[in-house]
Amino acid sequence: MLLEIPDHIAKHISLDEKGLALEFAIFLYEQEILSMRAAADFARISWVEFEQILAKRDITLHYSEEDLDEDMRKLEKLGK
Repeated sequence: MLLEIPDHIAKHISLDEKGLALEFAIFLYEQEILSMRAAADFARISWVEFEQILAKRDITLHYSEEDLDEDMRKLEKLGK
């Protein structure tokens, strides 16, 4: 998907593409549209870095079923 921002609006945004992606990822995470891992992927940062950014902004962490499934898969790999 490509999101095009008109020039007359873009000139008022003081963020570069990466910063804008991060802000949108945080918004989608707060709305519980994306899991933490999906939001981090969207922002093109690690989930650990995303979690640290959320903590600095005092944003409550949501632990989704997708997050649990991912953690369980990782634990199973470690146990083998």
